[in-house]
Amino acid sequence: RNSKLREQSVEVLRDLLASHDSDIRYTNFRSRISSIYLPLLSIVMDNYHRLYKGADGWENLTNTFDRNTEVRRSVVIKEGSDGSLEIDDEESRYDQILGPASTRNLLICFLWVLKNIDPMLIKHWWSTLSISRLNLFLNVLDLCVACFEYKGKRNLMNQLSGASVATSKNSNNMKDQLANAILSGVGTAKERLQRRRQQSQDPAAGGSLRWGKTVWQAAAEYTEKLLKHCSSSMADVRAWACASLYLLMRQNYEIGQNFARVKVQVTVALSSIVAGSTKSFNEHHLRRSLKTLILYAEGDDDMYQTSFPEQVKELAINLHRILLDTVKMKSFQNDHEMLMDLMYRISKGYQTSPDLRLTWLQNMAKQHNEKDHYTESAMCLTHAAALVAEYLYMLDGSQHLPVGCVTFQKISPNMLEESAISDDVINPDEEGIATSRLFTESGLIGLLEQAAPMFRESQLYEAAAEIYKLVIPLYEHRRKNHSLESVYNKLSDCYKSLAKKGDRRFLGSYFRVGFYGFWFGDLHMKEFIYKEEALMKLSEFSLKLENLYSEQLGSEKVEIIKDSNEVDTSKLDGGKAYIQVTYVEPYFEDWELKKRLTVFDKSFNIRRFSFSTPFTPGGKAHGELHNQWMKRTVLTTEKSFPYVKRRLEVIRTDTVKLKPLEVAILNMESKIHELKAVLNRTPCDSKLLQMQLQGGIATAVNQGPFAIAKCFLEDVPLPEQGYLHHKLKVCFKEFTKRCQEALERNEELIGEEQYDYQRELVKNFKNFQSQLQPMVSTQKKMSHSKKAR
Repeated sequence: RNSKLREQSVEVLRDLLASHDSDIRYTNFRSRISSIYLPLLSIVMDNYHRLYKGADGWENLTNTFDRNTEVRRSVVIKEGSDGSLEIDDEESRYDQILGPASTRNLLICFLWVLKNIDPMLIKHWWSTLSISRLNLFLNVLDLCVACFEYKGKRNLMNQLSGASVATSKNSNNMKDQLANAILSGVGTAKERLQRRRQQSQDPAAGGSLRWGKTVWQAAAEYTEKLLKHCSSSMADVRAWACASLYLLMRQNYEIGQNFARVKVQVTVALSSIVAGSTKSFNEHHLRRSLKTLILYAEGDDDMYQTSFPEQVKELAINLHRILLDTVKMKSFQNDHEMLMDLMYRISKGYQTSPDLRLTWLQNMAKQHNEKDHYTESAMCLTHAAALVAEYLYMLDGSQHLPVGCVTFQKISPNMLEESAISDDVINPDEEGIATSRLFTESGLIGLLEQAAPMFRESQLYEAAAEIYKLVIPLYEHRRKNHSLESVYNKLSDCYKSLAKKGDRRFLGSYFRVGFYGFWFGDLHMKEFIYKEEALMKLSEFSLKLENLYSEQLGSEKVEIIKDSNEVDTSKLDGGKAYIQVTYVEPYFEDWELKKRLTVFDKSFNIRRFSFSTPFTPGGKAHGELHNQWMKRTVLTTEKSFPYVKRRLEVIRTDTVKLKPLEVAILNMESKIHELKAVLNRTPCDSKLLQMQLQGGIATAVNQGPFAIAKCFLEDVPLPEQGYLHHKLKVCFKEFTKRCQEALERNEELIGEEQYDYQRELVKNFKNFQSQLQPMVSTQKKMSHSKKAR
């Protein structure tokens, strides 16, 4: 009873000191608190002979006792705490020896006092001790070293192997299964499917599967707690947590040259901690702990020649980025494009954790949907479907399933982002991976069925049709005849809409936006292409950006750069935030245009955009037609539009100078584009239509289409005309056709009061057409001498 009472007393003491250590109120007063427990040092020294010094690794110490040997009764004379001599009975002393656990607890308390006490106070205390007491104090420290010394992995493995020999055969089998789960050695996807089928057929067999899930959950929880401690406000706790987390990574790496499982668990833990927003979570401290992990890896000489330090660095940087972006989201709730950028980067950070990646793609789709950005919402859902298809195909490569995300390339090349080819990807046949209910055939169908209507709402009927084509084999495999009937009806509606609207769709406007100024933070000196609604005007979009950033930074700081020239940052005011906005159009080479025939082809899966800056050899921006040059700038984005977000960063810029004839062709293509845009408006604006006609078919306009024809086609003999002359003629034929269509549409729109005006427009058009015909004719022109004869 006395022995049990002593052990309980030691536990109470340990818990009391632990409460002092964890209470942040005492952080600055620990030295004063520890001075209260100074007598504990003497108490431990006085009872040194009662401390356990058994044979379980605390060897090479004096006064060691072995419970397996016969205890000899003897009398020991020792010095008491007051310097007097005391007689100690060895047998009674043996009966009073503390157990291993109590000894460890008491030594922990001894070390806590010693660590936190004021150094001057402990020096004074030492000066009062006799030589024999100082030796006893050193003996206690030796015992602490022996008790808490790390014996090495080899010794630990020997102990484990010795223990395994003593266990039963059934225990060995369970341990082997457990080890296989930890080492990612669980069987193939087919084996997991087989187990699931057995479980569904025999519910009692489900118990054999519980161990895998339990191990994963427990490990995810052996990881979340560590990460929480890495964000502790107490430096000591953070240091120990960082060291423990680093050792966990290293041990897993040594087992399989990779610690993918730990990476996933740490990433999931971070998501859980950030989402929980617990009071104990401190973003600043956690970021410091992540940097500490990198320092550990870089300073680990034993791992210097391996890829481990680089893997740790990549993981820490990824977690750091996720953490920063998640915290930033709260500050950009009113800036939709920045919010989408942050959500996108977070989703990319969760690339190796499919469940989290899927969750964030759905969150992005919801945000886009609230803003009526149906195209981007559909793309988010399609990416989610491609991700599900990738893991389903890894799990069960049935013929009716899409061949992973590769099948989704028909919709967009961006879908290859969902490929599970990284070394850090864990197969879905393991517990804890791809556990969402959406990672099923029903989940895949649901995502596809959500995406298709949004594509239709955006008039992207071709994309919607491709989605429905992916759903059909899934319903056929399930014998869902009613669902098949519905899908085929929807597919038919897509093609009916295409037959009705065809090229009368305008699927978006694009703008180049450059940010200059430290007020923009990460956006400084970056250029983006923004996708906006159809027929958005440059002035309207510029005002939209100006208002947005004026609210964030203050109207006195924001200034719009109205030209498209290259920005010289050395001439800008460092205290202001400059935004340069330029209207751009999708850019295609001639060989691309042979494949991109429809409006959809020219608006879907596009990465290159262009804008033009006029100049003349004399230095002026504008001059006569024959002297008007143009600098064309071609911008390439990081991904293809449409995408899961509405702005993409420019990663490449190319420029080329266009000769006057090439400029003329560009002008005519622009006028054709403007006419098409007005004709495709619903409802059509008669005023805009008349403005386009009046400026296009008037023969007296100096810079108009007729003046262009006279400048570049009238006096050039047919044998001297080349490819560019022929291309300009094709432009004029297309322009004439669109003008004819515009006149017919205008006649439908006007009232009786404008009949005379309509007749005047028709007269001007016929005059324009008759004078233009000889210049665009492909027949050889007769020489003047032949005409005379």
